[in-house]
Amino acid sequence: MQIGRLWLGFWLAAGLGTQAQAPAPEPASTPLQFQKVFHMAGLSGVSRNAHVDAAFMEGDLVITHRKKPALTLPYPRMRKVQLFPGGRVNPGAMYAGALAAGVLGVLLTKKAKPVDVLVLEFANERGGLMGVVLQFPEKSGPQIKAWLEKRGVEVQVPEPPAPAPSPKDADKK
Repeated sequence: MQIGRLWLGFWLAAGLGTQAQAPAPEPASTPLQFQKVFHMAGLSGVSRNAHVDAAFMEGDLVITHRKKPALTLPYPRMRKVQLFPGGRVNPGAMYAGALAAGVLGVLLTKKAKPVDVLVLEFANERGGLMGVVLQFPEKSGPQIKAWLEKRGVEVQVPEPPAPAPSPKDADKK
């Protein structure tokens, strides 16, 4: 009888112990990181077309230049985020390459890689409106969009504008 009560007590304690345990916390997400992203505009102290590293952390976007922080932007301060998906080519880099390399540069422009462009409008620490424009490798846009939306940031993906009618088409009307 004593052994029966001992087993009953053990089983009750084991059952109550599992009910009283708090659920295990979710593991922190691995940051979404990109190296050698092109900075187009908006970062103070970083020249245009400079390479920066972008890390989408759990609570904010951290942009570093030469291993030094250039911008730490909490997601709640992002006011407007636009993503322009690939198929758009970096014309500035193509033009510079063509000028620098002459005929070879013109041939290299045929190999230009499309990029995804992220435009961020955000409030700075004092509430002023600022912006930053970054170019990411093509096809990284959906990953960035999903990451930001999961953290409550609305990301707009504007439709490309319709091509302007050519003068020949206008004459036909």
